[in-house]
Amino acid sequence: RLKIDSQGLFVLVICREVALALQAKGDAVTQGGSPNRALVALAAGIARHAFPHILLASGAEEMSGLKEAASWWALALFRNVARSGGDVLALTQSLVESLRHAEIQRASHTLITVAAAIHDLGAFGQIEAQVQTKVLAELRGNAAAGHSWYFDAALQALQTASLSRNLGFYLAGSSSILRWLHCLEEVGDPGHFEGTASMAKRSVPISGPPLMIYLRMLPSCQRAGNSHVTLRIDVCNATTLTFRNVSVGLSICRSSLLGKKDRTSWSLATGQVRPCEQSIESIHCRSSASLWSEMTVHGVQPLCISLSVSYDNISPPGLDTGAADQPSSANALQEIWSDEEDSSRLNFVCHPTPLSLSVFFRPFHGFDCPCSGMFPPPMVFRACPHTRQGPLSNLGLSGFDLQAWQPVGLHKLQHAGCSLALPGVQSCFAGLLALDSVSILCLLIRGPVGGSAEVLEVRTSNEVLLEEMYGNMKFWVLASLN
Repeated sequence: RLKIDSQGLFVLVICREVALALQAKGDAVTQGGSPNRALVALAAGIARHAFPHILLASGAEEMSGLKEAASWWALALFRNVARSGGDVLALTQSLVESLRHAEIQRASHTLITVAAAIHDLGAFGQIEAQVQTKVLAELRGNAAAGHSWYFDAALQALQTASLSRNLGFYLAGSSSILRWLHCLEEVGDPGHFEGTASMAKRSVPISGPPLMIYLRMLPSCQRAGNSHVTLRIDVCNATTLTFRNVSVGLSICRSSLLGKKDRTSWSLATGQVRPCEQSIESIHCRSSASLWSEMTVHGVQPLCISLSVSYDNISPPGLDTGAADQPSSANALQEIWSDEEDSSRLNFVCHPTPLSLSVFFRPFHGFDCPCSGMFPPPMVFRACPHTRQGPLSNLGLSGFDLQAWQPVGLHKLQHAGCSLALPGVQSCFAGLLALDSVSILCLLIRGPVGGSAEVLEVRTSNEVLLEEMYGNMKFWVLASLN
């Protein structure tokens, strides 16, 4: 029996790669190629040895999602073997026998998925009558409020002889299995999370001349419960003057509805790495300087970064203004330099910059594999049962083109070649909360076909995240437009 550790993950990856290889080979056969009998035989052997043993193996409770994800790909392998000319009778017998295990019958999502896989092989009638009854009862009990029609269609399909699409992928999808499917994709693409997909690549200008200030945020998940953010601040002198004793201050806060400041959700790296206020001795003509700072975010809240800039209010010695031959103009230059004659320093505050979704979320790909053939994937509604929605006008987003919205930190689900499961859904985004690597956020943008977006629906896997996101939706949208 397989242990649910690195060996279990290895079996999961093997099942995935062989299933995808069979699928690719099946496409080649459809285009006139010949089936690879050796590959089919190998895949059948792997499928029978992986399932249900991987699911029944002893392991820690937190590994249950890994077991489900491994089972998911093993069932995909069964299906692809059958479609590639494998022995359907032998495959079906193995799956039907697995339903006799009490562990599988106690796991609602797994029971439904296995029964659906047997249905896809055209053998649902071979399941014992009492098990069939239990499957249908579990299916009714899993219907999400407002979307029970998904499962009504599935109930009808289970009692028919065949179905054109993959019913197994159409039904399954708990939060734990989706999280492991997302982790599995990172195994296939190790640089995915560390790459640029979840980070804001470009710097954002937040102040105009004479000193141009640019801010760049580089988020990374440091440990559970925290998101570590490195801040790069570029100060550029756009003039022919020289600015001396330039000081750049950093402050972060969130304003509550009552106007109070909430400082429980973030902390600066003061005294640990770099201070909150840093100084530059001088910035000469057309030159620049870079400063670095750090912060740690402890919860999902709308936060803003505010930078303050100050420098000496004097005409720098040796100022090259083109008036070197006119000593009498020195007093005039002093007046031109500043109207605040009584102040020794000039102080400015830059426009606050909101922390974008990429600080809190990373793109979530768990809904992508294996493809359900439906858009949006039904697993969205099972994994994210908590939902709120409202017209864009009520959210303060009238006039925003959300069809072209590309929020950094969220993954846009592709729907090319998929059947439209929910009329009016124009796009769907998914993100995994980096603070716990468990909570899932889905944003559904609705509107008429060919028309503009009208409604924004927020779905989450936990209710606390839903309230924080929906109550500040205008902030999150505006923050992601940078």
